[in-house]
Amino acid sequence: SGVRIPPGPLVEFSQQDIEEILLELSIAGKSPDYIQSVRHRLEEFAKFCSYQCNLNDINIYINECRKIYSPESVRKRVVDIKRLMKKINAPFADKIKIPKVPKRRKVVVKVRDIQNLLKQVEMFDCASMRFRTKAVIILTATSGLRSEEVYKLTLDDIDIDNRIIN
Repeated sequence: SGVRIPPGPLVEFSQQDIEEILLELSIAGKSPDYIQSVRHRLEEFAKFCSYQCNLNDINIYINECRKIYSPESVRKRVVDIKRLMKKINAPFADKIKIPKVPKRRKVVVKVRDIQNLLKQVEMFDCASMRFRTKAVIILTATSGLRSEEVYKLTLDDIDIDNRIIN
């Protein structure tokens, strides 16, 4: 549900317009992963509106996206749609406003939270699994390492004598 906007002019675009945007991004040195994600978002929008839209259609699409996606993901879609509308010289392109993403609240993990988590690990049946899980919990809680960084650690990365992780 959003504000209903008078239909206004209907603009058409094509797959070629999308491809030109992707080429411009490639020339600008954007990564292949980024370009692929833009492709996905623009083709999803094109499918939704059958390659023709007005400002009201964009409003409906964005409101549908808000029901499904995170604010950051919605913002990316709006940025891509605005880029497309500017590319095809849609008369309403400048009326498309990029939404702000609310700042994430910091989650402060307290010592008692870690202690409770370690108590839950005690319930594991497998002793080696208990030991490994406790080690990972304590390491992440005290080192600032992210879970993916801990996952990628090898024995060569750890200097136990000097208490250093490379």
